[in-house]
Amino acid sequence: MEHNNLRIGILADDKFNYQFIRELLIWSQKQNNVNISHLFIHTPKKNNIKIDLNLLKKITFFFISLIEKFCLLFFKKYRYYLDKTDVSNFFSKIVFLNGTYSKSNIFLDFGTDDLKKIKEEEIDLLIRSGSGILRGGILNCCKFGVISFHHGDNTKYRGSPPGFWEVYNKENQTGFVLQQLNNTLDGGKVIERGEFKTQFFYLLNQAFIFKKSLFYLKRALVNIQIQNEIVFKDFKQISKKIFKIPSLYCQFIYISKLFYRLIDKLINQKILRKNLFWKVAYNFENSKDLNKSKKIKNHVNCFLADPFIYRADNKNYLFAEEYDFKKKKGHIVCFSEENKEFTNKQVVLNESFHLSFPYLFNFENKTYMCPDTSSNNDIRLYECTSFPNQWELKKVLINNIKSADTMIFKLDSKWWLFTNEDKSGLDDYNSELSIYYSVDGPISENWIPHRQNPVIINSLNGRNAGLIKKGEKYFRVAQAHSNDQYGKYININEIIILNEKNYIEKKLEEVKISEIGNHHLSSYENIVAFDYL
Repeated sequence: MEHNNLRIGILADDKFNYQFIRELLIWSQKQNNVNISHLFIHTPKKNNIKIDLNLLKKITFFFISLIEKFCLLFFKKYRYYLDKTDVSNFFSKIVFLNGTYSKSNIFLDFGTDDLKKIKEEEIDLLIRSGSGILRGGILNCCKFGVISFHHGDNTKYRGSPPGFWEVYNKENQTGFVLQQLNNTLDGGKVIERGEFKTQFFYLLNQAFIFKKSLFYLKRALVNIQIQNEIVFKDFKQISKKIFKIPSLYCQFIYISKLFYRLIDKLINQKILRKNLFWKVAYNFENSKDLNKSKKIKNHVNCFLADPFIYRADNKNYLFAEEYDFKKKKGHIVCFSEENKEFTNKQVVLNESFHLSFPYLFNFENKTYMCPDTSSNNDIRLYECTSFPNQWELKKVLINNIKSADTMIFKLDSKWWLFTNEDKSGLDDYNSELSIYYSVDGPISENWIPHRQNPVIINSLNGRNAGLIKKGEKYFRVAQAHSNDQYGKYININEIIILNEKNYIEKKLEEVKISEIGNHHLSSYENIVAFDYL
């Protein structure tokens, strides 16, 4: 039977499921052609295993998880995200299946009667959201098979618990893979993959990766419905090692490390009041060496970050964010060059909301600024009426968008807008790079999203940190974040291909200006400016 709707079923253990599945179901009710209509509940009996040698470590890990679940209550956006709720009311029909577990209680097979029940419902796609590793006929009983999340980078971490081992091993990133399942364990065809910054503790990391990756499941379902096919990513060799619940020794090491980090933060930040501050430095030697650079002194209760070099009227200027700790927001300041020193600071743009990342460009002999206005949920353009200290709002380019660190430039007759857009509602802008383009100039409300958005999903190279033009070539500077710090170092990437269909960049260099961290770099001719911790 042919139909325009994509008919989807959820395959689960029972009617209770995670909050991200509930969010998916709420989203599907608002879609015209993506219909998650069926809940397939499988209730196979597990084989009896007389002696569980892993019982003790399971018990201790349960108590670790219980403590961390309590800690999640202090994080408003994740407070109940790992709780399971009754989702049965979202479905038009619930179908019960039997299934049979293998002797090891790992693999799950479904017999002829179960497969017949599924086929009778004319489901196009199944989403796995339960226990047991599927194999056999169920993988092919629907038009598009079965898709499933693997919350972890399967080139490094296969198995469980999702999000734990990345924290334990202090990985900078925690990955996810959305795949169409086949009979190869964790080796299904990849629909989407990405990496986000690893969070402070295990369950926070798990909740974060669940919530951040949900957008990509939604996008995949929409694309399948529109294209009537699944488009797969290039294959990557999966890891041979399969991780399991940590041993008692690993649990002890994990708790010890976590306790040490908490005590360290408590002593340094709360008792000794040692805090990290951003500062700005520059030089006229085209050098990225902090020791060869002049440092701009921060004003009392403020820090400087995100410097941009701009030349106007045969003079050099340095624009930057100045963050005011008392007001808890940033404004834009400008320094002018005198005898190879940037002095005479002026506040040039201030709003009732936070401003940062003052990206400037020229169009039709006028200067425009596109600062970060993510706290106002828009991307806006200011026109300079008297350089450098008088600016007026020219146009809101994109409204109702959660994005940061926008850069606008012209290449091959089109204007391109690079921004770090967050689709999860977590105000996390550190991993995903989105591109928009305009055919009628930069002062436009008609910005068309790139077909590959987000073109990058990687916390080591996703977030913008500046744009450098050398001749006809553009180089995108990108932030890299470590597992415990925002802004560890930067990468310089040459833009190789940029058109309506494709985006390819090539990483040329890692730049580590400060031992503690840096997250921005700007360059004009022989002048280099950057920030550092």
